Amino acid sequence: MILPRDRRTLGPSMDSGSLRVILLATEASLIYGRPDNCDGTYQSNCDSEREYKNISQILESFGQQDLLSFMQSNWKDVDGSDESFWEHEWGKHGTCISTLEPSCYTDYTPQEEVVDFFTRTVNLYKGLDTYTFLKNAGIVPSNSKSYTLKSVQAALSGAPGRNGTSAFVDCDDSGAINQVFYYYNVRGSVQTGEFVAADVDGGSKTSCPKNVKYMPKKNGTQPRTSSTGSSARPTATLEGSCRSNEKWSSRNKARSFAY
Repeated sequence: MILPRDRRTLGPSMDSGSLRVILLATEASLIYGRPDNCDGTYQSNCDSEREYKNISQILESFGQQDLLSFMQSNWKDVDGSDESFWEHEWGKHGTCISTLEPSCYTDYTPQEEVVDFFTRTVNLYKGLDTYTFLKNAGIVPSNSKSYTLKSVQAALSGAPGRNGTSAFVDCDDSGAINQVFYYYNVRGSVQTGEFVAADVDGGSKTSCPKNVKYMPKKNGTQPRTSSTGSSARPTATLEGSCRSNEKWSSRNKARSFAY
């Protein structure tokens, strides 16, 4: 998990915080993830000198063509400005992960933290196949059918790797699922730490009514699947500290917003 710099470690083996990743079968979705302060707030734009404007070139210079190719197919901006979207996510969130600060590396190579940021984000995304989690429980996009919120929550908490932990289900004003937030505790650093599924941090676990809609893509096609079977095209971002224990929340979302 990744916490802001002023968070204190809560225990000897695990800290408290959250990572978000985003869902959906509506429109284009995006990869997005960031840690918070365990109260819903988060830091942003923490180092203007490292707000790089050449993400593709950086990844290519480190031989990460496969990673870049995956991002070009899955980490999309609805306005077509993928590169500027990645730059925004790195500058706003990546620069606030303290374990990604140059001083946290041994034999630091300039900009290697950018590779670690996008590699971790994409790997987390690949493990959060919200569409299949719901499909396996008989919950599929529909223009006419509604589902109980409890059935959606049960499908997500019972998904592989979630170990019965809760996810935050967010709905729009019409009662349609808009986002899903997954939470993790992280043992270790962003780069090499173990992400352990965790419950939603305090408060409500949803913004949805008791019965929810799960709308299909507006063009009527079924969601595409990635190599991991995911229909969601999340965007992800991270934040944290040099200490070895932190926490994250991950969200799956339907449209490409600039967070």
